[in-house]
Amino acid sequence: MPEVEVKSRSSAERALLEPLLPSLGVGTATGVLGVAYGTVAGILVSTPRPLLYSSVSGVQWFCAGSTYFYCRSALLAHPALTAENGLHRVVASGVGGSCAGAVAGAFLPKGAIRSGGILFGVLAAITQAGLNFAQGSSIGLPSSLQQGIASLIPMKSLSDKEYEDLLLNKLIKIEAEISILDDQISNLRAASKQQASTSIEHPHDSTK
Repeated sequence: MPEVEVKSRSSAERALLEPLLPSLGVGTATGVLGVAYGTVAGILVSTPRPLLYSSVSGVQWFCAGSTYFYCRSALLAHPALTAENGLHRVVASGVGGSCAGAVAGAFLPKGAIRSGGILFGVLAAITQAGLNFAQGSSIGLPSSLQQGIASLIPMKSLSDKEYEDLLLNKLIKIEAEISILDDQISNLRAASKQQASTSIEHPHDSTK
């Protein structure tokens, strides 16, 4: 029993510590994006302090990005969850999104923490479920909800035969369009030749 407790404790500690450095890297990348966004947004809203505006935006994006990645990675690294399970990925992404939304909402007026956590959590869970479906793995959700999510995703996995048929149909359409263009060019050339021959036969209809 003590050995089992030590192993579970070490696994939990590893799940909490290992994502720290990677999450800081992700947070740095999102922070750079936040600075870029804040710079553009500051110009658009004509803020009197553009440097402060972009800096706060960068810090907000850094905190939100690092929080999301850390929470999601820590949950999936826990022995109770696994990254191979579609439902576990959806849950981890949803929790990470909620935490990131709450952190981002802390930089906004009062009341944004709760709404930001709910909104980002739902978006992150739906996005992860969509990625699971697009990758052909099990989403881990009820079939009716999976069908609803699938209807919102403008992509699906194609077999080699379906992909070949799709390319063939597009090729046929392109050939038809080229044929129409050839006919139009031929008609234009014929009209041009007819106009040229008419002008040769009647070089000048001089007016008096």
